[in-house]
Amino acid sequence: MTFDFFVCLSPILDKPSAPQNLSVTEVTKDSASLKWQEPEFNGGIDIQNYIVEKRDVTKTNWLPAATVRADELGCTVTKLFEGTEYLFRVSAENKIGTGPAAELSEPVTASLPYGLYSNASSFLIIHFKFIILLLLLLLLLLLLLLYAQW
Repeated sequence: MTFDFFVCLSPILDKPSAPQNLSVTEVTKDSASLKWQEPEFNGGIDIQNYIVEKRDVTKTNWLPAATVRADELGCTVTKLFEGTEYLFRVSAENKIGTGPAAELSEPVTASLPYGLYSNASSFLIIHFKFIILLLLLLLLLLLLLLYAQW
């Protein structure tokens, strides 16, 4: 009696794992820049793309935001609406399919950095307040001059 044994050494191919360390590097009133690191496991074959999706926190559906080449570990998502909170997620894709997503744990609000104003009315309000302050200082100076003459 003889036994034949076959050893299969072909690699098991699968979808990649989730990208690592997804984070936001910059936010503006209409964009958000993201970065991430490669997944721990590429599925046994090279990653082809990263799929970036966005979601308004008041909605349930994810929308495509960008498809990024495998050699790029970041992107800027544009066409955001100022004042809206967004969640982002990124998945790696190889020939087998798209793996699970890495998702931000906290939403990001599309807005200008603190202290900057995005529209003309805010700009005018600041200038108007400054002009009133200057007028009050001039009035105070005038009163001091008049008082000094007495």
